[in-house]
Amino acid sequence: MQSATSLLPFLLVAPVLSQTGGDVETEVRFAQGLATQWAFVDLADAVLANAEKGASSKVADRLRATRCEVIAAGALNERDPSRRLELFEEALSCFESFLDEYGNSPYAGSAERALVEASAYYARAIEISLEDAAGEQAQALRERQAEVLTGAVERTADLIATLESLSDEDRGERRTREMYELMLNRGGMLANIGRSDPSTTYFFDSALSAYEDLVFSAGEGTLYALRAYSGMGDVFAYQGLWSESADFYAAVVETTLPSDLAEWEAVKKDYELRAADVEVRFALMQIAIPGLLKAHTSANDSSEAVRYALHFLNTHAREGVSTTAQGYEAMLEAARTFLAVGGWIGGNFANGSAKWYETEEEVKQAVRNKRLRQDATSLAMSLATRTADENQRNSLRTQAQKLISEISSRPGVAVSPELRVAAAEGEYRSDNHHEALVILKEVMASLDASAENVRLELGPKVLNLLGLTYRAADRPLESAYAFREGWKRYRGGDPELDRKNAESYYAMIRQVSKAANRDTQILEHMLGEAEMWVSEAGSDREDVILWRRGEKAYDKRDWQGAKSAYGKIPEDSEHWEKAYVKTGVCLVRERKYAEGIERFDLYLDVVRDDPARTTEIPARLRAREAASMEAEFFRGLSHYQLKHYQQVVTLLGTFYKDYPEQAKLANWTLDMIMRSQLELGSRSEARAILEVMNQLYTEESRTSKAIISFYNQLSGRLENSTDEEQRGVLLREMAELLSRTNPVGAPNLTALKREAAHWRDLAEWAEAERVLLRIISAFGEDPKFKAEVTQFRLPALGHALIKQKKVADAKAILTPLMMNEERNPTFQMLMDWSMAISGWVELDGNSGRLVEIPGASGTAEEFDFLTKKLNTLSNSSKRFTKWTDCEWYEVKFRFCFAYYAWSQVDARKLKSFNSHIQSVSVGIEGNWDSINEFCEQDEDNAVRTNLGGKKLSTWFRWLGAR
Repeated sequence: MQSATSLLPFLLVAPVLSQTGGDVETEVRFAQGLATQWAFVDLADAVLANAEKGASSKVADRLRATRCEVIAAGALNERDPSRRLELFEEALSCFESFLDEYGNSPYAGSAERALVEASAYYARAIEISLEDAAGEQAQALRERQAEVLTGAVERTADLIATLESLSDEDRGERRTREMYELMLNRGGMLANIGRSDPSTTYFFDSALSAYEDLVFSAGEGTLYALRAYSGMGDVFAYQGLWSESADFYAAVVETTLPSDLAEWEAVKKDYELRAADVEVRFALMQIAIPGLLKAHTSANDSSEAVRYALHFLNTHAREGVSTTAQGYEAMLEAARTFLAVGGWIGGNFANGSAKWYETEEEVKQAVRNKRLRQDATSLAMSLATRTADENQRNSLRTQAQKLISEISSRPGVAVSPELRVAAAEGEYRSDNHHEALVILKEVMASLDASAENVRLELGPKVLNLLGLTYRAADRPLESAYAFREGWKRYRGGDPELDRKNAESYYAMIRQVSKAANRDTQILEHMLGEAEMWVSEAGSDREDVILWRRGEKAYDKRDWQGAKSAYGKIPEDSEHWEKAYVKTGVCLVRERKYAEGIERFDLYLDVVRDDPARTTEIPARLRAREAASMEAEFFRGLSHYQLKHYQQVVTLLGTFYKDYPEQAKLANWTLDMIMRSQLELGSRSEARAILEVMNQLYTEESRTSKAIISFYNQLSGRLENSTDEEQRGVLLREMAELLSRTNPVGAPNLTALKREAAHWRDLAEWAEAERVLLRIISAFGEDPKFKAEVTQFRLPALGHALIKQKKVADAKAILTPLMMNEERNPTFQMLMDWSMAISGWVELDGNSGRLVEIPGASGTAEEFDFLTKKLNTLSNSSKRFTKWTDCEWYEVKFRFCFAYYAWSQVDARKLKSFNSHIQSVSVGIEGNWDSINEFCEQDEDNAVRTNLGGKKLSTWFRWLGAR
């Protein structure tokens, strides 16, 4: 793997810390190497996390900052575009968290500069991803790019100002370089923000100012000034100002490697340039050349575009300098230039004499040697082919292959089958599956007329690529047949491709057979055929066949067959440890838990740590991790099945941390631990585990089931508890548990009703309102539940609103239900409606006095209906014993209070109010306190609580004084 460009050098040059300084520095370098050279970001992260344990605060800060750097380096080296963006997101989040939590750390400054650089790289990574994005995805990427860049640009201003405020002596060479890099990044980021906001030139102007500041600070002709000129060229190019753009790019080229050969020779002599100096100059030239060629071509200045393209190629060959990634970009841009301009090229690149000629006649007259003449299209193809050949696994290869595809599809252009295959590969890697298939089918048709050696060389490759393209296009059966033909028709020509075609055929036909519901006999035959061919393709892959045979039997629940296949895999195979553990899994499937535990213990405690099995091979390490994960999980599951609850807690306690990527299994282990803790009587520990499940795996169905299980246990304890305080604690916990599960998935009426009832019993009226509103929203219009919602849930909502003094809302809910002669409202519903319209009185805890809570009032019709309902209820001999029943007095109070409220809007009702309050007073001979006796002796505890304690008598006394 190509080593990363040195990312975030500021952290790398931090001083070695004391503590166990050498060990820390070794761990840091090791982690950086894992990320930059091997892209093992997770492993590097684990190394740093382990080193952080027990470290001093200063050392820990260094390791935390390095962790962010490692993630960013891993992102820079990641080939998968989506994973690259994920890692950059993680890196930026890591840096921001570090700066938020450890802003006073000695590493905060370098971390902030590193964040800026990582942001610039991230923006470039987004730019690459945008090439293949469209629609909403492209829009989201552009918005994220602008967001990242804007945040980073804001940081650069303060960082640059801080460094500029230092004297040259205080700043020193290293910090001066840091300042220049920040200025360079600032300019580039502002330019990119400008590209995302075409409505203004503000960001482009700001980018030019940033680059100009860099030129002024670093000095004309310096390396940083030249890089700034390239940046200015980019700014003008983004705006389509091609002439201005070309001027800045050309300034870089002419300063580093003048296009006039005599002038260049004089520069080399005057400055005594060594080979290394020329390399540096050519590297700068390569940065500017792609933009320069594009600028001249876009400005229709083809003569200058060709001149600089040849200057680049002549210099490259004559000076014998190396090619960077920008150099290959320059090659591709030169190829596009020649394609656009056409004509002929004659002369020797090796001595720098190649020139452009408009016609074949002109080149023939100027260059006698036929081998030193070629048309522009052939040269373009040669440059694209070279780029593709020398960049095996990066985006440059894909760009080159796409250019090959473009050239080869031109009318009159005849190219070799090899180049057509390269073109198809470019289309395949760019996800242009249709175009790739068209080219590959054309090549297959042409191979029949080709020489045998060409057929044997290209045939297996073409069919392999055809199979890959069909697979990428989600056409598995056609993919399988392509791989099958690659093996059948061309085996023996290329052992490596033979193996790939055989194994890919096996993989695809296995996928097809799993999904098929017909032609299963044919597919079984093909599957057996594929197994045999994989074995034939290489004896060293016999273990693969055995492993897959075991997996196939396992999928069919043929535990004996699976164990037989697993048991035949040789110990030197990378699959052996997985097969050893999978045999134990088969025992678990057979409910032989004790035998399974014995096997898992042996693997985890003995086999895995056997010095003879020590390995550094990545594939074997990944297989060992998979085997370890499976062994630990199924060992814990076996103990759980055997009711060894303490063993479950002990063995599976850290599984979710050790294997966070295994979300379902990790959550399963937490579920088993929670249930084991409950069985062991450790409810607080079980609740803590449940909190972890809910935090990490909120959307998992197992989490909801675990919460319900815990809820049911609490419900059982509640039924058996007589301690009111304890009952309150249990009730609150049950309500909170339901509040976790109810928002997940489809609404469950029973669970929602339970939750609402719990909040009601806890007098948590806002929570009750929330749940009731969800019930009404989800089920209120459902014919199956509409009657229940109307009869019970709407009144309950009205009650919850009254308890929160939301009288207008309560009235809006209850009035349509009450103003209906056909309905018989419940006692509570009538009381609530009365309070919603009329209001009530209650004790103010601060003043110790009764205060009036106004109702929402109502129409004359509503007041009339309300008072009639209350009067009818008070005359009900079935419900009340008149004059001696506490609740009868409550009804009379609501009745009188309704007239009191009515009189506030209709003075004519004042007389009725006085009459009604007087009649109640006369009935008890003016002794309001006599009501206290009836309330305190009521058989219903709720009545005693709500109306006792002299409440009702005090209310009447207050109302009588009105």
